[in-house]
Amino acid sequence: MAGPRAVVKIGRAWLSLATMNAPVPGDPRPPAARPLEAVRAEVDSALAALDEVAERPASEHVAAFERVHAALGAALAAGS
Repeated sequence: MAGPRAVVKIGRAWLSLATMNAPVPGDPRPPAARPLEAVRAEVDSALAALDEVAERPASEHVAAFERVHAALGAALAAGS
């Protein structure tokens, strides 16, 4: 049996420290340095993944929503 995992509450969300420290996929350049089409494609891809979240284990739900949150934050930072 696995030991307890460290979790942190941010707003209404509970995030595991393992998830928070996981590398984020995508372009490593700052959002403003990326082509606008690439930033929009990341948002579209992240949102499309939410269509399948109901079929995924609950343990994967947070990561899916964090990906959307990161993509939307990058889009805002890029000025799109």
